[in-house]
Order: sequence, then structure tokens, then C-alpha cells
Amino acid sequence: MKMIFILLPVFFFIEIISAQQLTHKEYAKHLKKINQSKEEASVVISLDTIYNKGEAYALFIKVTSAGKDYSVKNLSGNELIYWRFNSYDNPEYTGNIGSVQKNYYYEIIFPANQKRCETEFKTVQQMGDFILENDLIHENGLNEDAVDGLIQAYGNKYSTKRNKPVQVFYGEDSGKEYKLAERDRTKLITLNNNLIEQDNIIIGSIESKTKNEGVVTYFNYTIKLQDGTTIATAKHQNYGAEDIEIKTMKDSKIIRLAKPDYWIDKTIVQYLIDNFYL
Repeated sequence: MKMIFILLPVFFFIEIISAQQLTHKEYAKHLKKINQSKEEASVVISLDTIYNKGEAYALFIKVTSAGKDYSVKNLSGNELIYWRFNSYDNPEYTGNIGSVQKNYYYEIIFPANQKRCETEFKTVQQMGDFILENDLIHENGLNEDAVDGLIQAYGNKYSTKRNKPVQVFYGEDSGKEYKLAERDRTKLITLNNNLIEQDNIIIGSIESKTKNEGVVTYFNYTIKLQDGTTIATAKHQNYGAEDIEIKTMKDSKIIRLAKPDYWIDKTIVQYLIDNFYL
């Protein structure tokens, strides 16, 4: 299949653009989006770039392939805005005892001055529209007046709800407050002597015990917050069952995961972090 390499002006973010390899079909789709933006005087996002009225406006880059965080950079590659995905347990949810309803939102961070505000969950297109509608970028830099107005209008109402106390409903720590460690969830997760760390912060621990019954070895795990509150247990065996079974103490859910050949403890921890149990 013939490949097309797009050559763009030097001021574009070279690290990203140099990696772009497009088929004819992909390139045609990209050009169609740009033409649509020009003809409709609208905002489109294509090839990690926001276009406004057919003109490149800013870079819009997904931070990790599996995550929901996005970095907005000017056309020189300098980061102006960071969209951080987050959630909180809805304190007004009136479902079954112990059940939890997740509400999702975005924290909008301006790295140059560490100012921030929060908005409801948005799709990628809605983020692009939001940036243009609020005139956040002007002449390849931040529009400081627009940023201050945005912060005043939106505030931090979601993190206030997220930080409200939530209780453990099941297990030996039933009734205890359930509070996760504040950290950057995009950072590397490490396990060190049973301690779970992320963003150089201890966020909890995972301990394992084994029990042998004939040819079968049972592995049991206890996962705790940094304050020692038990928030989940997990188990699997070396013979027979192919799954890891996780039980969460906040909502008494039973989750079954495919058992990998290695790093089973990391698989358990990763699931709990990805789903905001840890």
C-alpha cells in the first residue's frame, strides 16, 4: 500500500508530526475535515490538531493511549492547557446500600501559572469547541483574561464533591472513611515491598498469603489504602480456575479478570486504580 508523508511547517510539533504516516484514504479524510472546517467556519480536530475555519489553531494530543487526559499545545509545541479526567462518587445517589454512582468531569489546568477550574465531562469535539468558544488561546499563547474569566465562572465544584467523605460498607473496616490519596493518576505505578506508589506517593498496599491443598495452591490478596483501610480482596489459584476474583469493600462488587502469566498483583492494582477504587 502506498504511503503518504505529510510535510508541515517547521513550527508544528515535530515530535508528533514526524511520526505521522497516512494512507491515501486517511489523508483524504483529513483534508475533508479541514475543508469542512473552512466551509462551515467550524472547529474540527484531525491528526492531533485543532482547526478553526480551516486554519491550524492548536495541537490537541491524547496523553496516553488508554487514558482520557489531553494536552493542548500551541503550534510551537508549548503546553498551554491540560485536560485531566477525573470522577467522584455521587453523594446524592440513593441506590442500594453500598452501591456507588460515578460522575465524571474534567479538570482544566493551565500549567504556566497552575491556575485551574473544572467542567462536566466532554467529548473530544466538545473540548475543541469549548476552547474556541471561550477564546482561551490568542496569538499562539494563553489569553490570560479569558482564563481568569473561565476560572471565575466554573470554579472547582466537582472536586469539592469528590472530597466529601465516602464510607466502606463491607468487611472488617465497615464504617471507616474511604479517602483516596491525591496524586497524578497519569504517573507510573510501582510496587515496592507490598507498598503501592504512584506519582512518588504511597497510595496503599497489597499483601498476599498462600494456602496449599494437595496440588492446588490458593493465593489470597488484601488491598488497603495508605491509612490501612481494607478496600478490596482478591484471590486465584494455580490449578483449575483461570480467573482472578476481586471483591470490593465500597460497593461489594465481584469482578473477574483474566489471569496473566506474570505480575498478577500488578494486574489487580491496575484494575483498582483504573476504576477509582484505589
